Amino acid sequence: MNQTVISDMENTILFSGLSGCNYYTVDFLKDGAYLGKHCPSGERVDIRFSDSFQNTEQWRHVVEYPADITSFLWPLDIVRYYDGKDQRLGMVFRHRNFPKMLPIRYFLYQDDGLDWRREPVQKFVRNFLQAMVRLHKSGYAYLNFNMEHILYDPKTMDLLFDFTPSVMPVDLRHVRRSREVPFTEMALEFLPPWLTLDQPNQMDLVCEYYSIAALLFRVMVGRMPYQGRLMDGHGNMMNLQMDTDAIVHRRMFEVYLQHPRFIFDPEEKENTIGLFENEKKYKERWRALPEAVQAMFQRVLSQKNVQAPNWERKYYSAETWLEVLTAQQCLAEKEG
Repeated sequence: MNQTVISDMENTILFSGLSGCNYYTVDFLKDGAYLGKHCPSGERVDIRFSDSFQNTEQWRHVVEYPADITSFLWPLDIVRYYDGKDQRLGMVFRHRNFPKMLPIRYFLYQDDGLDWRREPVQKFVRNFLQAMVRLHKSGYAYLNFNMEHILYDPKTMDLLFDFTPSVMPVDLRHVRRSREVPFTEMALEFLPPWLTLDQPNQMDLVCEYYSIAALLFRVMVGRMPYQGRLMDGHGNMMNLQMDTDAIVHRRMFEVYLQHPRFIFDPEEKENTIGLFENEKKYKERWRALPEAVQAMFQRVLSQKNVQAPNWERKYYSAETWLEVLTAQQCLAEKEG
């Protein structure tokens, strides 16, 4: 989450924006968040400020109607801080440590390890989809699949989703009901190509469903959906050793989103792969997928779909993906 650091916050008392009974003492800044205590309970909390926390009513709804999901960090309260010039809105979270968890970038930046037939990949996919299903049924969309904001346990493949200002209330009965989200706040890797790069965009559940499909394809096949011939010469995408510059990375994905031609689109061959020896493994993984799963990826990720009018665009919910992948025996059996 993009957080705002405010100087001279230590030893400050912050009052709840929702309840007159709650207030917090701020101890010190750590890892971009202020470590403090809830009074009078003494419970440790993290307090985060962001320029994106401006719409009080929106965040009041998020706090008062929480998603009861253990795999998501969720705010407990809202606080305000006035420095004499500007008023800042902050979110209060229960303090937690995650020493065994890593950003999913370390998992998704693999090459040979991302094969849908491998058990760690199947566990990741199952846990990811189950978390998304629960979040959507709780009435929210995540929207911003930043690989630094989602953590995983390398041993169990358990996931933890950090809270971001992009989280928005949704209604599963009205998937195209949207709200404006500034593009600069979003990670680009799994965003829909139909969004405009240089202005705020109307984002809805259809955007979320596209991002889910794009991330699933990366995890299950090991390659980005549009990483074909048209991206040659634009950098080595998602490589831990070579993709180390954030500015270069963002520029590379800005180019990537301008060429939404799915590498396995049966009607579009301009961006295909498989001409070189090191690309054959992706074709082999793709061919091994059940035809029903291939068809779902093709419908969602094809150029024809992403360039269609919004009301005609095809999509699949996280629940549908989970049902189909389970039925097609693409997921590891749930333990316990």
